[in-house]
Amino acid sequence: MRSDAFNALYETYNGRFAANGVLLFSPLNFGQSGYSVWLFFQLLLFALVFFLVAKSLFRYFGIERGSELISLLSLLTAFSALPQISEGLFWLTGSAAYLGGSIFLLLHIGSMIYYLRKKNTSGLLFVFITAFLAQGWNEVQTVFMAAVYFIALIGFIIYKKKIPTWFIFSMIAISIGTLIMVLAPGNDVRINNYPDAGNTVNSLFMSFAQTLRFLALWLIHPSGIILAIIVMYKGAQFGSTTRLPSLFILISLLLFAVFIAAFLPYLTTGILGQHRTLNWACVFCFLLLPLIWFQVGFRLKNIIRPGILKWSLPLFFVALAINGNFFTAGKDLFSGNAASYKNEQIQRNEFLAKRNYSDKNSIPELIHRPVSISPFDLGGNGDEWIRDCMWESKN
Repeated sequence: MRSDAFNALYETYNGRFAANGVLLFSPLNFGQSGYSVWLFFQLLLFALVFFLVAKSLFRYFGIERGSELISLLSLLTAFSALPQISEGLFWLTGSAAYLGGSIFLLLHIGSMIYYLRKKNTSGLLFVFITAFLAQGWNEVQTVFMAAVYFIALIGFIIYKKKIPTWFIFSMIAISIGTLIMVLAPGNDVRINNYPDAGNTVNSLFMSFAQTLRFLALWLIHPSGIILAIIVMYKGAQFGSTTRLPSLFILISLLLFAVFIAAFLPYLTTGILGQHRTLNWACVFCFLLLPLIWFQVGFRLKNIIRPGILKWSLPLFFVALAINGNFFTAGKDLFSGNAASYKNEQIQRNEFLAKRNYSDKNSIPELIHRPVSISPFDLGGNGDEWIRDCMWESKN
């Protein structure tokens, strides 16, 4: 049965062979508690992988002192700055596609670092497996990885450099994964549901605008600014940045990641939607930004003074508490809004289960709506389809 459902998704919806696997073995099969456990496990796994890979990445490029602190602060800033936590973290489909994708992209980066340090067969196998699996979560990550590796391959050829073994293995895995994703018949079926899809000129213009918008939001994010100050101070103390990738490469990767996260939704649907793709870009952004700030600090070492760090760490946590997702989540929790929302949902589910209502308009609307997750609900503003779905599911 699951294989039939998997094939149906591939034929009629998309080619996400990894994300669809998670959906078909849904934690919802274990009830609400199973779903809650899955969400907690996925968030914990993401946080752990981000922290460990970021620390390994910074250390690989010679940033030994303070790598744990920078990794932790980068992780917390990424969580705070995520544009869409409703569907990016708490909705199974969205979290599987984009949070799951981020986890495997990070694992692939970690596997490369591991192989470059150890140069053993197991590391090479890990590079291949993570490269392949990272391609199967969402189209943005698939295109991003394929494009980056293809451009790197051209660079090796133009500059007549020897192509590393790990790169060849990654390229083979990425090519296979990309073909599976791109050739899925469901892609065309899905795109045909969006009448505004395929407008290349509008997609390019809007994507450039959204790239500037989201990069600006992340660069001026309060905790992100303090993170930049801390990392630049570390960079000012560094003796050399020769082991670090060039600023041109880092900034190019950052711009391309944000651009492609906006461009593909515009091109295939005509809209940016719920910003789930920008969640993916946000994670990648705060993995790269410390490497950029570190080099900026090194270049400004003559004007950066130790006093800049005096209140940086306390101010960082204050910024987390009064801005971004930690602020809105805390507001919902401590005001009781989250608990009231949960109780209302339980009562409404009991009401629907009893089937004692005469028509769909008698389904009660929510009174308490958390600001941190912005749930869809009944009544007006184009949300009548939710009432229709509830009505159909119980009749």
